[in-house]
Amino acid sequence: MKKLAYFAKGLWADRHLSQWITTIMIMAHVGLGSIILATGVIRFTSPTYDPLVNFTQGNVWVWGVWITLSGILMSVPFRWPNMAGLWLGMFWHIIWMWCFTIAVVESPKAAATPIPMYGAAALICIALLTARIIERNER
Repeated sequence: MKKLAYFAKGLWADRHLSQWITTIMIMAHVGLGSIILATGVIRFTSPTYDPLVNFTQGNVWVWGVWITLSGILMSVPFRWPNMAGLWLGMFWHIIWMWCFTIAVVESPKAAATPIPMYGAAALICIALLTARIIERNER
């Protein structure tokens, strides 16, 4: 708990490492969303993406809007929109990790590489969200 409090007080409040990580996550979220919105269902042709396409019944633009909204909210300097963006991003990454796991189980041609990547991104969102909550409560 002491290290978590240090992450919140020492790094978030001073806007060093956690702000740098937040900026990277904002760029990743807006970038992913932009690519999904620009390419549409064409991007989702591999068997790895079948559960994601089925989850939205072919309306993959939902994924793009969701993650772009997450990035935009994360960039807002106020507490609640920032926390909402982190929350949305965390769930987006968890759902994608879950869908890629389903794809790997169902299809031998599906790639397993995205599973740990999206899991790590969800954990980063959780860490930043926790730091944001602790930073506010310790003032």
